[in-house]
Amino acid sequence: MKKVEIEKGITIITLIITIIILLIIAGIVINLTLWNNGLFTISKQVAKNYINEYHKELNLVNNTNNMIVNEFNNIPDYKNEHKKETIEEVKTTHKVKKLEYDWTELENLARIISNNYGINERQVNNRTEEVTITIDEKTYTLGIGDWLTINYNDTNKRVSILGFNHDELSNTSSYNDGKTHKYAGISFQLEKIEDNKMNPKDSNMGGWGDSFARERLNNICLENMENKLYIKEVKKTYLATYNNPKNLLKSNDKLWLLSCAELYGNKFIGTSGHKQLIEEGEQYLYGIKESTEWAGDYWWIRTPALTDDKAFLHCYEKNNLNATRASGNNSYRPGFCI
Repeated sequence: MKKVEIEKGITIITLIITIIILLIIAGIVINLTLWNNGLFTISKQVAKNYINEYHKELNLVNNTNNMIVNEFNNIPDYKNEHKKETIEEVKTTHKVKKLEYDWTELENLARIISNNYGINERQVNNRTEEVTITIDEKTYTLGIGDWLTINYNDTNKRVSILGFNHDELSNTSSYNDGKTHKYAGISFQLEKIEDNKMNPKDSNMGGWGDSFARERLNNICLENMENKLYIKEVKKTYLATYNNPKNLLKSNDKLWLLSCAELYGNKFIGTSGHKQLIEEGEQYLYGIKESTEWAGDYWWIRTPALTDDKAFLHCYEKNNLNATRASGNNSYRPGFCI
């Protein structure tokens, strides 16, 4: 009996010691795992360090890429560094002709013209009538009134040159040649592309900037342009309140309607008392030439009627302006720049 009791006593003591040892081990494990310097904390720190190192490497790669891009951008005209580009001649007379150049060539010519803005010899401004450019011994000559056809919504449309270095660019880096440009090199005008309204309601409040025509031209109509990827966004001045000549604002557009001032200057007096001396931009050289005729059907210009808050002006032919209610249908003959 005594022997059995002693064995039982030893078993209980062993069990108690085992439990104590297990509790100590558990405490050590919990301490190693959960406390400030535990495994969880260490694992979290390791993960954090890995993420930090990853972002450092990523930033290094991005910075290296940016350095490479900047190096290329700092090379003057690196896209064309193998080419010899010169403006050979600038004239104030020109005989109109059809152009045989594609839009890639025209954009390159526009870039060179924009790079050579000024009033000195071989520099081009908005009163230059003809310019001759040589690129790698190939000569290009173009001038005011020269024309070509463009595919618009599966139809060929005639487009004519209005002027050089006339319209101010919205983005001075538009030509992506590492240089700063102020003006778009070449401005064009399309023949009639469709009949539509200036506004659904008879109102010219907000002028061109708030018009239905502007929204449609710079979205739906732009998408139909064969050369839409070459067109540069420019700043266009417009009269926001029809009877307040001081309320002139600027919009940023790729397609736009011409203004009264751009067509006729600021001295033109239209028919039916529609006198417009508002300086919505400067007259294009194309409009100054005596041979120019703005003939055809009635087509919108972006100038509101001087004495009517419901109408915009329209043109029929040279020296013939009148007004139409904004909800009426006249032609769109938009301009654009390359």
